[in-house]
Amino acid sequence: MDISALQRLHEWRIWMDGRLIAAATPLGPEQLSRPFEIGQGTLIKTLEHMGKADEIWLTRLTRRPEAQLAEMPPRETVAAVGAAWDAANAGWREYLARLDAAELKRTLRGKSGAGLPFEMPVLDVVLHVAVHASYTAAQANNILRHLGAKVEDVNLAPFSRQSRLQG
Repeated sequence: MDISALQRLHEWRIWMDGRLIAAATPLGPEQLSRPFEIGQGTLIKTLEHMGKADEIWLTRLTRRPEAQLAEMPPRETVAAVGAAWDAANAGWREYLARLDAAELKRTLRGKSGAGLPFEMPVLDVVLHVAVHASYTAAQANNILRHLGAKVEDVNLAPFSRQSRLQG
């Protein structure tokens, strides 16, 4: 697999994260915690889940394959979610900058959130993180739409156009 394509895919994911945080920032606590039967049940929980998923997989890849979401502290505000996401995304950029073919072929062994052992090629983990983000971003945007808030176009095409314009 072309490593630069994986890096580009994650730059899109990081861009998408930022757009969702920007869309959620002006909302009040009652909007952020309003229940919906989609995603993680509320906008703040859905954004928190997205950020924690990015972070837990990076932790599993780089430090502790057995790391679990349940170990992570809650992030109950948009600012807290955004700050944790920024830190995780900085780590992802560092990891992806040194990614090579041997690392992509490595098998990650750990335990799922249910405590079940798993084995996954690192390539699949790197792809999963981006695909999961896209799927969950659609859920977050659906919640934003139901709240009457600004819905962000987080598709790859607008990212491509914007990044090409910026040079």
